[in-house]
Amino acid sequence: MIKLIACDIDGTLLGKVKVISERKKAILEAMNHGVIFAIASGGDYHDILPLTDDIPCHIICGNGAEYYDEKGNKLLSCYMDKDACIKVSDVLLKHNLYHMIFT
Repeated sequence: MIKLIACDIDGTLLGKVKVISERKKAILEAMNHGVIFAIASGGDYHDILPLTDDIPCHIICGNGAEYYDEKGNKLLSCYMDKDACIKVSDVLLKHNLYHMIFT
């Protein structure tokens, strides 16, 4: 039994018009059968929230750093502290690996 569907929005769930329309019926049908639906994005919670006006879904944002339920309650946040970021960045730079840090 499927318990959760998590879907990226940019280029996957959203079309050129930036609204969830074509897939809305299927999403709501799954939710009516007890499936939790979550939008996943690298974006910020407040940027994603307007897209969920008519689909009360969970939101995974900040590239997985935050998780909100359908009521807007933050259920999880996992951030690296400054010293850990510096250490990871140093290792990546040492090996000439591309990386980005969001603050």
